[in-house]
Amino acid sequence: KLLNKRLTVTAKGKEGCNLAGWLEVNKVGGNFHIALGESTVRDGRFIHQFNPTDAPKFNVSHYIHDLKFGHAYPGMSLPLVGVSKSCDPAIGTG
Repeated sequence: KLLNKRLTVTAKGKEGCNLAGWLEVNKVGGNFHIALGESTVRDGRFIHQFNPTDAPKFNVSHYIHDLKFGHAYPGMSLPLVGVSKSCDPAIGTG
């Protein structure tokens, strides 16, 4: 099942965002992206479009509260839970 849902939000001041949801996919290799800009397909490639002059203003610092694939079970490895990455304001998304 392929779901394509777009959400456009304008941040105010130093406001951040909170992303929550779920994906239902077949049991095959693949990946998913959470990215800045509007997504589109061009020349057979999936890209994210935004104005490059705005890039230094983006702060994509993040903290992963929960991320799992499938139902939880005892001993399940959750290597991304609790991971935090901070951007240096001097270089933006760097």
